[in-house]
Amino acid sequence: MLPQAAPVTTAQQVRTAVPQEPQSSGRERTGGLQGTFTVSAYKVGQCELPGPIVFRGSPAGEWFLLYFYMIVIRGLGKTLIVNPGLPDDLSEMNQAWTELAGERCRVRRTEDERTEAVLESNGVVPGSVDFILLTPFKLYAIGNLDLFPTATVCLSQRGWTEHYLARRYPRPEPDPLAVPEPIFDRLQQGAPNPMRLLRDEDEILPGIRAFHVGVRDQSSMAYVVNTAKGAVVMSDCCFKYENIDEPQPTGIAESLEACLNAYARMRSEGEVVIPLYDPALLERFPDGRIG
Repeated sequence: MLPQAAPVTTAQQVRTAVPQEPQSSGRERTGGLQGTFTVSAYKVGQCELPGPIVFRGSPAGEWFLLYFYMIVIRGLGKTLIVNPGLPDDLSEMNQAWTELAGERCRVRRTEDERTEAVLESNGVVPGSVDFILLTPFKLYAIGNLDLFPTATVCLSQRGWTEHYLARRYPRPEPDPLAVPEPIFDRLQQGAPNPMRLLRDEDEILPGIRAFHVGVRDQSSMAYVVNTAKGAVVMSDCCFKYENIDEPQPTGIAESLEACLNAYARMRSEGEVVIPLYDPALLERFPDGRIG
């Protein structure tokens, strides 16, 4: 008898959910040359969160103001955006946020903080954006994908797998901040936006790397960008500078060890570390130009 092929497992189905081209490193494509990029941060909204979410040791009555940022990266003739702004309609987000801890959590945004306005005022044409980098793979990070019809969307392979499995094995109460089904289906089809699933250690372009951090979500990544001022590393796994510098673990870390290891690696990887929600970022870089 001929040996029978092993049955296809769920994990194999997940890996083939989106066909992936073989991924060679940027060094292979360019002979080892590394690019230098500029990095700028723009505020696209704000909210407040209870202290125990932001810091593990925070007292119950403490609150912290947080900003949502969109990061624009330019170099090698390419334009990349990290987290392209909040969705146009904030009602679903605000329902989830306010159910979390009351009206104080409501997400707020001025008209000049809308993605279109921010891009126009800084000379970025949405159709010319080459890559969208996400962290985490959540509604509030991918709210304006329609503005970027040709950009390749890069996100954690782990995060994609978790979302894919969550659709097959849903909870009784779905995640209100999960990526909406139409966006998920659009990415899975690879049209109009190609999608690239990032490995735990990966290179997007020569001079831009990614590594998996997790901490508060399996889709959370850190991005490391070469600039004239040195390496800039950014992630959503930390809310504020104190998370990284002291360090103070976030109150929603899935693992304290993984949290502290992620923070230590971020400090070691970059001359400049960017928590993607800290208002103090604009105190350190008043014009938003980081590198």
